[in-house]
Amino acid sequence: HSNIGIIPFDRENHKDLVDSISPLKLLQYFACGIPSLSVRWEQLEMMNSPVEMYDSSEEFIEKLRSLYQQNIEVNRLKSFAKQNDWSIRYDEIVKNLGF
Repeated sequence: HSNIGIIPFDRENHKDLVDSISPLKLLQYFACGIPSLSVRWEQLEMMNSPVEMYDSSEEFIEKLRSLYQQNIEVNRLKSFAKQNDWSIRYDEIVKNLGF
């Protein structure tokens, strides 16, 4: 029963930890068609994710309000999640290992 998923990690005090986290929660939100707002971190930028990202508490509030008012393309979110499911990740790992 959520309109927006949030991932409010404390990047300022835990940058190394945040940058080593896999964005599983984000993919779960997207699989449900829920738009999401997250602190900016490298993994999401490398994935070219359709998540909204913020760098400050002020920007968090601004983007949260904006996201709430947007007409979201639910199918785009679900498609992104599907393209990043575990079977696809497994195939990539096996391919990169040369099997």
